[in-house]
Amino acid sequence: MKWAGREVSSPFFLFSLAQLPGCGEHGGARHRSSDVPSQVYSPRAEKIPAQHLAANPKLEATPGERQTPASLIRKSPPTSRERGTPSQLLIPFSPNPPTFFPFCQTSSSQPVRCLEAVNTLPSPVQRSAAGRSSPGLCLPVPRLPGGRRQPREPAGRERGAPGAVPSMRPAPRSLPALLCCCSAGLLLLLLRWRRWKRLWEKVEAARQRQEEGLDRMDKAVRSFREQHPSVNMVSILSLSLPELSRKLRDGSLPPEHVFYAYLSKALQITRETNCITEYMQESETQLQQARPPGKPGLLYGVPVSIKDSINCQGHDSTLGFVKNINQPMAEDSVLVQVLKRQGAIPFVKTNVPQSLISFDCKNLIFGQTFNPLLYTRTPGGSSGGEGALIGGGGSILGFGTDVGGSLRFPAAFCGICALKPTGNRLSKKGVISGIPGQKSVVAAVGPMAKDVESLALCMRALLCEDMFNLDSTVPPLPFNEEVYSSTQPLRIGYYETDFFTMPSPAMRRAVRETKKLLEDAGHTLVPFEITNVDYVTYNFCVRGMFADGCTSFLKKFEGELERSSVGTFFWLAKLPNCLKTLVSWIAKPFVPRLSNIIRSMRTNTVDELWGLHHEIEESCHQFIAQWKKLNLDVMLCPMLGPALGIGYPGKLSVAVSYTMLYNSLDFPAGVVPVTMVTDEDEKELKGYQGYFRDRWDRTLAKAFHGSVGLPVAVQCVALPWQEELCLRFMKEVETLTLKKNQIV
Repeated sequence: MKWAGREVSSPFFLFSLAQLPGCGEHGGARHRSSDVPSQVYSPRAEKIPAQHLAANPKLEATPGERQTPASLIRKSPPTSRERGTPSQLLIPFSPNPPTFFPFCQTSSSQPVRCLEAVNTLPSPVQRSAAGRSSPGLCLPVPRLPGGRRQPREPAGRERGAPGAVPSMRPAPRSLPALLCCCSAGLLLLLLRWRRWKRLWEKVEAARQRQEEGLDRMDKAVRSFREQHPSVNMVSILSLSLPELSRKLRDGSLPPEHVFYAYLSKALQITRETNCITEYMQESETQLQQARPPGKPGLLYGVPVSIKDSINCQGHDSTLGFVKNINQPMAEDSVLVQVLKRQGAIPFVKTNVPQSLISFDCKNLIFGQTFNPLLYTRTPGGSSGGEGALIGGGGSILGFGTDVGGSLRFPAAFCGICALKPTGNRLSKKGVISGIPGQKSVVAAVGPMAKDVESLALCMRALLCEDMFNLDSTVPPLPFNEEVYSSTQPLRIGYYETDFFTMPSPAMRRAVRETKKLLEDAGHTLVPFEITNVDYVTYNFCVRGMFADGCTSFLKKFEGELERSSVGTFFWLAKLPNCLKTLVSWIAKPFVPRLSNIIRSMRTNTVDELWGLHHEIEESCHQFIAQWKKLNLDVMLCPMLGPALGIGYPGKLSVAVSYTMLYNSLDFPAGVVPVTMVTDEDEKELKGYQGYFRDRWDRTLAKAFHGSVGLPVAVQCVALPWQEELCLRFMKEVETLTLKKNQIV
């Protein structure tokens, strides 16, 4: 049928007056008080087209409006039954409506004529009969004059009682919502549990692979001993690297005898200290192919150990992170490639602390590594596995990295020697850093061995054409034999303390005794005034390494099972800048060093970072100017020691000031053991208070306690790119110390 000239499917329509033009707020009716009584509930009058007025003569229009039809006017307000509930009323239409409302918008956004007039308001009986099944008009809630709502139906009326109106209130949803939230929470816990389970399965698989590797080592050693029972392994292990290298190259000592001698000793040491993470079984194959057709390399037949973070083809470089398990490297690092070309045989990888940013040696995958000299002490870190293995005699030459003392701490704690070269003297290609990309604190790759001559031989072998060709960023500077072999007296600067970390009595004594030995040997010792180490530590080292607000550092821990290796530092790093500033301000009166560290961990802008790099460069130039003003050749410095108790390095991050200074300056620095802790040192330690007398100083005193008989070392430092001079100075210190000990 047609309504208002349009085809419609039914004469009945359901719509709300709130959608109609001209309706008042909340869909309520507005009236002209002069025309309609206050009891009338009618939509606002609208202008009616002329054709509708002609068809309905009873409707009289005022200018601009039409009046309400008399048929819609009630002389009394509706009763409570007629009012119904505060919800909309459903009113059936008459099939022959007299008039139409103006245009309304439908869901299709097309204007249609809407039915306007209603013959009469239905009675409660009609409403009840119509129910929800009858199409009808949804009228708004009735209002009293002044816009007030009609009072609600009195409570207590039962459903189905005469005059009761069916409730439109929706069913309660609290229980389904609660069940939905509980289900979501359980699902999240289940997913988290499954992820943890998968990670723990990876950890168990890595540990199982570690044990299987040790079993293979044991079987290989047993098989060799059965086939060669007359080989004297003890005599092989007693040879220094220069002597061993010479015998291997001239053929007087078979490489197999050397390899299995060190394999046996490495197995013993790792059973005691837990220093080896992976056995490279391909080393046995390499051993059979070690003899080159031409002249053998300087390291021909020498078994070498490799730190976990230095890439070896087919093996993981985990850095103590579970996510890096079962991620074998596609190729060897440049360092390993050069070693192999020189005839060396990498045979094991060694343990590190999680993230490498620690001078302890513990991670969730492989556990704690112990000091071979005293199992209750840490071997140092982050090259702690190397320090323990070489210190225990399980390797004659090893390689690690250093970004704040990671070579020098293990060497000093385990009583061996190490060299941290200038940052780019040896290639770092294929070596994973703890914080990739940061340039403020320069990382370096270096060797570790039992004596200085072994370090020198290693540098001779590595500084070759293979190194320069495989990595063109390494300057082509061959080992300068003339500088290393010189016997000219040296002019040596020295200092006993950096006035930031108070040295232990043994540390101070080590510098004084070495100074006296050098003076007696004809060298000149000049006091060097070291200043602003606190500023360098906070602003150059901490701020430089974490200039991005620790973002890069924290990303490495995402999805990990454990973060205990960095302790409280991790949670401080997670704070936003505003909280770091607040905590720093609150802590400053009580723990000023902690306050400065937290402040230095804030996010820097690009402009601030460039300014920091410029400041570091200027500081380096000033340090060199002071060095040259005194006409120095090298520097004698304290080295933190003796070895700290297990667990203490994580509580003593400020104790890296003696080593990290030379990473910031990018100077070559080596470590040589010169003495051991005495009973007198232990007595003096009772009066140790530190410069700040804070918790860190008290903790450091406890960490030093009970160290009688442990080694103490000194640092030997030279200017950038003068590794040969640094080694020559280290050799002088080592020779004089050995002479003194022989006399004693």
